[in-house]
Amino acid sequence: MPKKKQFEALTRVNHSDHGSYSFGPNRFEYDSVSRLRRPSPRDLETAFRRYPLAFRGVMVRANELIARGYEIVAESDDIREATVKKLKALDFNSKLHQITINTQVYGNGYLEIVIGENEEGNEDVIDLRVVNPVLIDFQRNQSNQIIFKNGQPNNYIQFLPNVARTEKNVIPIKKELLVHLIFHRLGDDLFGMSIFEPALKSIERSMNVESAIAQAIWRHGFPQLSIAVGDPEHEPNKQQIDDVGALVEDLNVRNEYIHPYWQKWSIMEAKTPKSFNTYPKTFIAQIVATLGVPEPILLGTGEGTNKATADVQSRHFGAEIKGMQWGIKNEVEKKLFTTLAELNNWSEVPTMEWNEILSADKTAVVGQAATLFEKRIVTRTEAREMIGFPPLSDFGDLKPDPVKPIPGQPNPGEEEKRGAGIIKDPSKIPEKEFIPAPATSTPSDKSRAAMVRLNGEFVYSLGEFFDTLRNTLLNRIISLHELDKHNKKKVSKLDLKKMEIVLTDSKKELRDILYLYSKRASMHGFDSIKESQKLSDLSSLSPEDLVFLDDYASVLAEKELAEVGSKSRWILVDSIAKNESFDKLRSRLTVLFNSFGSLTNESKKNRAKFIGLNELNRAYNNGILSAFGLSGAKDVSFKLSEKHCKDCASLKGASIGLIDAKGKLPLHPGCLCQYSLI
Repeated sequence: MPKKKQFEALTRVNHSDHGSYSFGPNRFEYDSVSRLRRPSPRDLETAFRRYPLAFRGVMVRANELIARGYEIVAESDDIREATVKKLKALDFNSKLHQITINTQVYGNGYLEIVIGENEEGNEDVIDLRVVNPVLIDFQRNQSNQIIFKNGQPNNYIQFLPNVARTEKNVIPIKKELLVHLIFHRLGDDLFGMSIFEPALKSIERSMNVESAIAQAIWRHGFPQLSIAVGDPEHEPNKQQIDDVGALVEDLNVRNEYIHPYWQKWSIMEAKTPKSFNTYPKTFIAQIVATLGVPEPILLGTGEGTNKATADVQSRHFGAEIKGMQWGIKNEVEKKLFTTLAELNNWSEVPTMEWNEILSADKTAVVGQAATLFEKRIVTRTEAREMIGFPPLSDFGDLKPDPVKPIPGQPNPGEEEKRGAGIIKDPSKIPEKEFIPAPATSTPSDKSRAAMVRLNGEFVYSLGEFFDTLRNTLLNRIISLHELDKHNKKKVSKLDLKKMEIVLTDSKKELRDILYLYSKRASMHGFDSIKESQKLSDLSSLSPEDLVFLDDYASVLAEKELAEVGSKSRWILVDSIAKNESFDKLRSRLTVLFNSFGSLTNESKKNRAKFIGLNELNRAYNNGILSAFGLSGAKDVSFKLSEKHCKDCASLKGASIGLIDAKGKLPLHPGCLCQYSLI
């Protein structure tokens, strides 16, 4: 047995190494286990006051916590109205907001209930005081041990600020009159844990990295000077050195410096900092995860986040806020409302019921869901989830109404009829609904070469996706283990449900692929004419452009999976009806998926190559239009590619609004027409 065992859950309020006061559990010792030090209040306060993400994270959580409000519930209307009136008189809402901030920063939030005589001369609650958590501790005996009663700390004490912490300089507070909020607690700790504590090291390191980056940039822009005063024939004294130092103190902002020949100076030039914007990302990820606030909200940017991910993050965030609200409800009812009921001789203790975090008028939600579905922004399943309905039991949620074809883009299967050539029927070209985007000159060969490489990567990624989807689909229908035993396993109706699960799970992956490569293609188009439009090197696609790409990728992914799903379901149903073996089904599905894309299929024509040829070209032209928009253009002119697009000749020179032009090029497969500035 070890000779030494010690577990000290709480220690007295003491002076920490940083010169500030620490409180709560701060030591865990067992044999050779090193001491577990808790961060001091000064460290926690510094993180909140000096680190933007820490400040914003706490404020977002505090604001969301009380933003929806609450209702006071009581059987008696008189008691309910009296409670509402009293809380308003005590400015309860603003003080509740403040102690939620304190609770997150320090781990503990305190609200003292002050009792005195009201205007009628009766004893009542006359004030609520927010108490600095650093000044609160439990009542202790002469041995500095907490005084317990019935297994709970007896009372609290408040230290006077800016005076020595002695027994004479404390104010006792009854525990019934001190609302003590704790949102995060470990084990049976009597004090709470700050939300910063798990990420405090990451916050400190992130601040240090940011400081180092700023210093590096400053040193590069304003390099230090090395000045030698004097030579062997002109030995300087201290006064001369000091005079030169004062003279060159502000040399960074001077145009010239004239000095005698016995002074020599040189520049201590710092290296150019590179990739400095990637350094803080690791620490920021840790901080975002600890705070629990969705990254788009915490950072104030939606880049790289789609609607589905944002919805999931918001639901989890809402669940965390609800947990905090339960803690507030229990403590306020037990302390404040009970005290009010006793002092005013109420027949019941009112309760506090929080409003729904994401509450909204049901009729408005239904209308919004219907509109979003009609515009193809959300799927049928997502629309049903918005109004609280479960997914359809059949496959209707995975087979929405046909997506309205994008002008100039063929419907599923239409490209097989057209081939890779040009549409023969000019009537298929929408009248004055063309729209792409080019520049005052044809994009450079370098830009075109980059697009060729990007198209190759895109087709490869789509082929890999469809190969994986096919294999996952087959493995979900029958495992490899079953296949070894039953090579002739028959396809069953159960396999149809398994297929729907696979198709549903694959939507996000396909959307992400389409969004990633569309964004890269748009950037190629944007960069290809950025210089000719005299745009800043830092200019880029706007947030609206990224939202457009996100929506477009979602619609296109839905459309492609609806097509492959429809054909796969037909093959599966037909296979069930014919009582075919699994080998036969696998062969039929392989042929189908090869027509969409595959790494093993060398065919010159498949859906992946068709999408790469047309959709990346569309995104490329949209990027050019975005650059035109930044340069101030309002209208563009149709620029015919006479060598490749004779069917578009009737549109030559036509003008169109830049906004209306977005998303329409190419007008047909293989179309190389562009737009130029008017």
